[in-house]
Amino acid sequence: MLFRLLSRALVAALVLFSCLVTFGSSSALAAGTTYFVSGGGSDGVSCAANGSSAPFATIQRALLCAGPGDVVSLAASGKPYPGIGTIATAGVTVEGPSARKTSIDAGKGELTVVPGADLTISGVTLKCQTSCAGTPTVTNEGDLVLSGDAVTGNVGIPASAILSTTAAGSSIPTALTIRDSTISGNDSHLGGGVQTNTGAGATGASTATIIDSTIAGNVALQQGGGIAALATAPGSEVAITGSTITANTGSSGGGLFASSPVTLSNSILAGNTAHPGGATDCQSSAVGSVITDGPGGHNLIGNAAGCGAIVAGLPEEDQTGVTHPGLLPLANNGGATNTVALLAASPAIGTGDSATCTSADIGNLDQRGDPRVTASRGCDIGALDSAGKGVVHKKYFVAPSGSDAPVCTANRAAAPFATAQRALACATDGDVISLAPSGGMPYPGIGTVAADVTIEGASARTVSVDAGQGELAVAPGASPVLKGVSLVCATDCGGRPSVTDEGRLLLSADAVTGNTSLASSAILVTTPDNSVGSAALTVADSTLSGDDSTLGGAIQTTTGTGATGASTLVVSDSTIADNVALQNGGGIAAVATTPGSGATIVNSTITGNTASAGGGLWASSPVALSNTIVARNMAHLGAPADCQSSSGDSVITDGPGGHNLVGDDTGCGAITAGGDGDQAGSAASPLDPRLGPLAYNGGTTETERPLSASPAIGAGSAASCEQQPVFDLDQRLVSRRAPARDACDAGAVDTGGKK
Repeated sequence: MLFRLLSRALVAALVLFSCLVTFGSSSALAAGTTYFVSGGGSDGVSCAANGSSAPFATIQRALLCAGPGDVVSLAASGKPYPGIGTIATAGVTVEGPSARKTSIDAGKGELTVVPGADLTISGVTLKCQTSCAGTPTVTNEGDLVLSGDAVTGNVGIPASAILSTTAAGSSIPTALTIRDSTISGNDSHLGGGVQTNTGAGATGASTATIIDSTIAGNVALQQGGGIAALATAPGSEVAITGSTITANTGSSGGGLFASSPVTLSNSILAGNTAHPGGATDCQSSAVGSVITDGPGGHNLIGNAAGCGAIVAGLPEEDQTGVTHPGLLPLANNGGATNTVALLAASPAIGTGDSATCTSADIGNLDQRGDPRVTASRGCDIGALDSAGKGVVHKKYFVAPSGSDAPVCTANRAAAPFATAQRALACATDGDVISLAPSGGMPYPGIGTVAADVTIEGASARTVSVDAGQGELAVAPGASPVLKGVSLVCATDCGGRPSVTDEGRLLLSADAVTGNTSLASSAILVTTPDNSVGSAALTVADSTLSGDDSTLGGAIQTTTGTGATGASTLVVSDSTIADNVALQNGGGIAAVATTPGSGATIVNSTITGNTASAGGGLWASSPVALSNTIVARNMAHLGAPADCQSSSGDSVITDGPGGHNLVGDDTGCGAITAGGDGDQAGSAASPLDPRLGPLAYNGGTTETERPLSASPAIGAGSAASCEQQPVFDLDQRLVSRRAPARDACDAGAVDTGGKK
């Protein structure tokens, strides 16, 4: 390494001497000069004579002229430019029009940034058109920024396609930034796509920042098919934000291997593979603290074994154990580089952290430069944002007039199936099942859903499904969506839940009602026995009412015997009313106990529910409430009417913004009158929310509207109402007018400030 460093220093000196003597110092050192390169150019042109009409033929020739602040502008290349070579100058930019139009053959000149030098390269594809002979495509010992680039095709088994390392014995730090770029199709010994390392005896930190980028389809014979974070000098770190790491392979840590700190924010690390017995998605050499959540958390991890401190659920809202992440193969999805698109039912859609997506690093744009439209619908986890429109592979149609006899390929709008079960037998990840209005007779159940599919009706008012003829059972790993449907027990549900979720179910604008068979709950969210995978339920813009159970009238979260995976619940803009539990939690019983389990409830209304204790809410795992009404619930024999926790004040707390309205705060933990904008009464003097009866007040599901002089009107936190997951809309999708009012109503229905 010392010989290599001395050689590079000698090259740098010769480059500078050559520019000063041969081409003239005034041209070489003039800051802000642009040098042009084109396949039809000539390297015989002097630095001073170079221009858009008299370009150089190679990047190397332009770099002999370039000094601090200068730009090397590349025309679209018919065939790859012959390499870049060594960068020994500070502040140079090499830019092409697009990585799809301009390529550079690293086999004819590995990009090498020496200590103390810095380079920004954008809009190019770096590849090994000719053999890279076992050397990296990029070796960075200085400060390198890759922006809008592709690095691909290095299959010569180098140290890594991109090796960012402090020079041997050096105290000079090394920094690598990868933004809006794709690293794919590279093979190596260690760290197929990217490796950070520390030279022998070096003390300078080696850091890498990866933003809005895709690392996919890389292979390492050893660890870290996608990334190997191996730098050991103090201050070394890899920070990954809004990125997708998938389809990489290594001996262990197929996606990511780390022996130095790595933080992940809004990123997907799933669908990677490892040799038998190795950790597939991530692996650290030290247990616990090496791989952690970065700001905002909200990561989606396939197999979290080996992923250190990243666990499902609270407080960072990570998703782990996701065996169906809903990722398509690397492809041209628009933009300057290939990306990984999301299927329509992908659990990454709309579940990213809004603050991270709108931060200066991300700028509310995805890798392609397309808007993430975070303000209106949230943002996606990963490098590509679907803007709420995931890829649909095929749509299957169901109608009461249909027939289940035809084969899958014969199904179409004019020739529908008769049942959802028949459509599910055809459907695979990314498919949509469209239910026509069901008329006077509900569809006969749904049954087991094991794929990432969307089942959608036009409206919960016009489309109903009889769970008594087929409970909705979500298999572990599956991430389906049920939208615009009423799940009813038109026939006896026989003591079974209407919904059992062992995967990741999204209920959107649905109604779940009429399960009076004393099931464990109308909706049971549970991790399978002995499972390390997690279960998660999201309820948005929906109403759960008229259900009777033994525990948790409407919803129960629990943990299977011997399971270690989390069981989580998110409820937003929804109404949970008039449910009954013989035991605890007439509305919700959050009783899952594994780490990361818990519930987040935002702008919802929990009222009119009855139980032995905690008529509205019973919790033995953390529950956070924001802008939510929990009032007018009932309990037997003097037990707390609205909420009850199994242990102290720390289980039920205010979520972001607080501003809850609680009828009787006895048993409601840390939620008390005056705390964080909360309103609360007592057992002796309950606070009346003044709500109308459950009825259609607009929208597609029944709601309870605040009456005149309701203390819920204007009592909500405007910031919470404007942010994810509410986005200034109430359950009926009517504007809350929070920005104009600087307030909103607590609960699921908003008056908009109008009496």
